[in-house]
Amino acid sequence: MKVISWNTGGLGSRNKRRVKDFLRSENPDVVMIQETKTMKCDRRFVGSVWMVRNKEWAVLPACGASGGILIIWDSKKLRSEETVIGSFSVSIKFTLDGCGPLWISAVYGPNSPSLRKDFWVELVDLFGLSFPLWCVGGDFNVIRRSSEKLGGSSLTSSMKDFDSFIRECELLDPPLRNASFTWSNLQESPVCKRLDRFLFSNEWGQLFPQGLQEVLPRRTSDHWPIVLETNPFKWGSIPFRFENMWLQHPNFKENFRNWWRCFQGNGWEGHKFMRRLQFVKANLKEWNKVSFGELNERKKSILNDLVIFDAIEQEGGLTSDLLIQRALRKRELEEPILREEIFWRQKVRVKWVKEGDCNSKFFHKVANGRRNRKFIKVLENERGLVLNNVESITEEILLYFEKLYASPVGEPWGVEGLDWFPISEESASRLDSLFTEEEISKAVFQLDREKAPGPDGFTIVEDLVRVFAEFHRSGIINQSTNASFIVLIPKKSLTKKISDFRPISLITSLYKIIAKVLSGRLRGVLHETIHSTQGAFVQGRQILDAVLIANEIVDERRRSGEEGVVFKIDFEKAYDHVR
Repeated sequence: MKVISWNTGGLGSRNKRRVKDFLRSENPDVVMIQETKTMKCDRRFVGSVWMVRNKEWAVLPACGASGGILIIWDSKKLRSEETVIGSFSVSIKFTLDGCGPLWISAVYGPNSPSLRKDFWVELVDLFGLSFPLWCVGGDFNVIRRSSEKLGGSSLTSSMKDFDSFIRECELLDPPLRNASFTWSNLQESPVCKRLDRFLFSNEWGQLFPQGLQEVLPRRTSDHWPIVLETNPFKWGSIPFRFENMWLQHPNFKENFRNWWRCFQGNGWEGHKFMRRLQFVKANLKEWNKVSFGELNERKKSILNDLVIFDAIEQEGGLTSDLLIQRALRKRELEEPILREEIFWRQKVRVKWVKEGDCNSKFFHKVANGRRNRKFIKVLENERGLVLNNVESITEEILLYFEKLYASPVGEPWGVEGLDWFPISEESASRLDSLFTEEEISKAVFQLDREKAPGPDGFTIVEDLVRVFAEFHRSGIINQSTNASFIVLIPKKSLTKKISDFRPISLITSLYKIIAKVLSGRLRGVLHETIHSTQGAFVQGRQILDAVLIANEIVDERRRSGEEGVVFKIDFEKAYDHVR
C-alpha cells in the first residue's frame, strides 16, 4: 500500500494541474491533501485532482479561505467501511484482504496554540476508536524535537504535548529515509522544519514490518509531499526458520519422528541427511499452517467467550455448567499465550528473557527494531549515487563481494622464515581418530539452544553418525551441507555504504556440528604448534596480553632514547584471503 500526504497550500487551477501530474507519476493507493482551501469537493472537482478510475473520497471543508482536508483512495484496492470527520481530521476504516480492519487518518494541525489542546484530545479519541491498526499522517504543524528545525529550537510546550501524545498512544515514529525536513519558507536563508509525518501503532508496524516513509520532490507549495509505503521492496521468498513454539505442541515430536523415518533416499550420507531435513521442512510448513495458522483467531475466540461468561455473571450469576466451561476456557487460553511469548522471545533474541515472561509490547518493539536496523532501504555506491530499488541494491552488493573476494592479479605474496612446531604423534593420532557418538552428542549440546539443529529426543543419531563416518573416510563435505546464507549486519547505527555492513554466514546445522567437533579436537593441540607470542584464539591466552606487551615495548624504547618505528598491521578480511 502506498499512501501520500501533502499540504498543497490550496487547490486552485495552477496547483491542481501540478498535483494531478504528480499523482499520475506516483500512482498511490491513498492521497491525503491538507489545506485544500475549498468548501466543496464534488466528483468533478476530485477527478480534476486525481484521475484514478475507481475512487472514493471524504472531505473536511475549509474554514473560509484556509484549512480543509481531502482524502481520496482507490476503491478497487481498498474497501471503506466507515468514515469519521473531526475538527482537525478525516479518518477512514478500510478492509484489506489477508488482515483485519485498519484505520487511516489524515490530519491538519492548527497553528494556534490555543487550539492544539483540542487537537491532541481528538487524536487520542481516534486512537481509542481505531485500535489496534491505526496510521495517522499529515501536517501536524508542530515539531517533536529541536533537531527537527534547521538550526535547532528551544523546547516548547507544544513540542512536549506532541511527544506526550505519541508516548501515551505508544505510536511508532519512523524517521524520514531521505530528508530531515518537510517544510521551508522558500527564502534565501531558509527556515526548515519537519511538520509532516506518518505515525502508526505497534500492531500496524507488525503487519507492515518493511514500511518506510520518505520525502518526494515538490512541484508546488512550501511543503514537500511525504509517502508511506508498506512494502516497498520485493526481495523474494523468506528463508525457512524453525519456530521454538512448535515444541509446545503435543503432537510435534511424534510428527517429526514419523516424517524423519518416512524419507527414502540414496547417495552420499551427507546429501541424504540434508535431503531428509528438506523433506521434514516441507511437512513442517504445512503442519504449521494447520496447527498454528489460526493462533490469533483462537485466542480472540476464547477471550470473546470469557467476556460473554462475565456478562452473564453480572446479570444474575453462572450455573455450575457455565462455571466449569469458563474455567476450561481460561485453561485453554494459557496455550496460545505461551506460544505467543515463545514466538516473540525468539524474534527478540534477548538472552535474559525466559519462556513464560509476559508477551508485552517490549517484545514487539525490540523485534521490529532489530528487523528495521538490518533492513537495507537505500545504499550509496562508490560514485556517490543513491540506490533505492531492489535491482540496483542487489547489483551493488554482488559487485562489492565479487571484488572483495576475487583472486588478486599477479603472484600472491607469501610469508617465509616461519618455524612451525610439529604436534606430537599422540596428538596427531587423536586428531585422525574416528568420530564417536559421544563426541558428536557433546558438540550438539554445546551449541546455543536457540540455534541448535533440534531438541532432545529425536531419533536422528544413527543418521548423524553415518554422516561423520563418511566425512572421516572421504574428507569431503558435500555441496548441500556446505550451502549458506550471507546476512549483512550493520556495523553502526547510520549505514550508507555496503562497507558499513559486516557479512555473516548462516551455515547449515549439520555443517555447524561438524565444525564444532573439529574445533573441539583442534583446541586440544593448538598450544603445541602456535607460538607463545600469539595471544588470541588459543585457550588460556588473552588478547589483552599483546596490548600490554606492545605498551611495554613502546615505553622501553622511550626510556632508552633510541629511535624506532612501530608497525600496526591489519589484514582486511584476513581469514577469507588466506589460502
